[in-house]
Amino acid sequence: MLLRRCPSVWNSSRCLLLVRDARSFSRTSASRLKTPLRIKKYPIPNHGREDSLQKNLMKKSLSDKSIRCTVFDSKGQVSIVSEKVKRSRIIDQYKLNQRDLRKIDPSIRSLVPSILVRENSILLNLLQIRALIKSDEVLIFNGSDLSEVDTKTQSMFMYDLEGKLRNLSAHKMDRLPYEFRALEAVFISVVTTLDSEMRKNLSEVEEVLQRLENNIERTELRDLLIRSKALSAFHQKAKLIRDAVYETLDNDDDLSGMYLTDKSLGKPHDITDHQEIEFMFETYYKYLDEIVQLVGNQISDVKSTEEIANIILDANRNSLMILDLKFTIGALSLAGGTFIAGLYGMNLKNFIEESEFGFGLVCTLAGAFSVLVLTQSLGKLRTVQQTHMVFDDRSLVREAKIASKLGLHPGIQRKIEERYQLLQEQLAAETNATNTSQPSMTNLHGADYLDHLYPQDKRSRGKDFLSLFGLQKKLSPEVRNRRNKVWSWLASQQQPIDANKIPDKHNTSLSKPANKPETDPGKRDDSN
Repeated sequence: MLLRRCPSVWNSSRCLLLVRDARSFSRTSASRLKTPLRIKKYPIPNHGREDSLQKNLMKKSLSDKSIRCTVFDSKGQVSIVSEKVKRSRIIDQYKLNQRDLRKIDPSIRSLVPSILVRENSILLNLLQIRALIKSDEVLIFNGSDLSEVDTKTQSMFMYDLEGKLRNLSAHKMDRLPYEFRALEAVFISVVTTLDSEMRKNLSEVEEVLQRLENNIERTELRDLLIRSKALSAFHQKAKLIRDAVYETLDNDDDLSGMYLTDKSLGKPHDITDHQEIEFMFETYYKYLDEIVQLVGNQISDVKSTEEIANIILDANRNSLMILDLKFTIGALSLAGGTFIAGLYGMNLKNFIEESEFGFGLVCTLAGAFSVLVLTQSLGKLRTVQQTHMVFDDRSLVREAKIASKLGLHPGIQRKIEERYQLLQEQLAAETNATNTSQPSMTNLHGADYLDHLYPQDKRSRGKDFLSLFGLQKKLSPEVRNRRNKVWSWLASQQQPIDANKIPDKHNTSLSKPANKPETDPGKRDDSN
């Protein structure tokens, strides 16, 4: 407390404590503190990744600076042939955004085609064609990683585009503006490329399908899988191009904004004034839709063939399994006969060694047992082989047999059974009731079914029908007596019932009313 009250004394004491603690360190500890910590340097394995990464970065940086493009002037002549142009120059000169340039950059792979309409230009990304169209100029961006087929298609497109822009084709082209001629050249190239690729894929798939019709082999199924994958990929590609054309066709702003020549002359079109370009898009949309539909139909045929092939293979596999089961059943039947023979082969007295008929009797018994096992097993196998589209129930089989005896349809027979079951439950409930001395004839619909199903000379079959279904069981004698009276009353009905006038189960009375006036035999009162 005294040290804390005097600050000078407190500070001096703290210094003395620190000096004493410092002197307590050993010289070795001080030397360790003076020497820096040495870290072992382990060599990091370099499997060429740094060099490849550096090359990719350099290549990307170089590609980011410039793009190769071919330029067509207003007269259709090539002014620049595959020359590198800076990105910044393209963005500034044609008033584009960086995101717009990514759509037409050939160094960036884009799986989704696009048709973009800007203020003074049209950007196209369809198949291998990346183009920028203006009212008096066309830029075609060249890719460096094109295949041989794409390079050939690109050169044919260049030649056709040059002819269209020079206005050397038919006289109908004279009425088309510069940008429309460029658009039509692009659409012609796209449709022609898709059509040729479609014909190639369809012919290859048809060839594989024809081979599968003759023989289903593993190699053919593998070829079908490969061709179907290629066909599905082509179908997706054609569908995306068709959807891109449809989206542009469905947008009035884009269609009216494609009149670049009129816009440069100060004559912008109204949002609904785009009939000429709309006709062009509709024409090529129909071509693309036809290609998509043809390929879709072929894909459906391939799927159907695959399903049929699987069904055939499953049937063959089931046949082999059944054959194996038959061999197993035959071996089981022979094992039964040999079992009996083995019993008599033991060195025990069986008292038939001296009998003249012993050998034949044992052989006959063993053979009969084997035949019995064989026939029973094959019968069970045949029952298992019988496949049905509905659930196989023993009660349905029993009902079908009873219906065949009575001449009824099984469905109608089940309805009759349900009605008589309802009557049975009601009679049992009325018997247990104490407040009623006589059961009321309610919900008795069996009469309607009997009158509808049985002619006058076949009503006696109703009791046979009940006995076959066993509905007379589990009832007391009193209830059975009352029910027999009900059945006799039902059988005494002489008037036929119309099938369309069968009363509902909630109707109250079907009993025979007293003092009822006689009616025409061909008619019946609904109150009954």
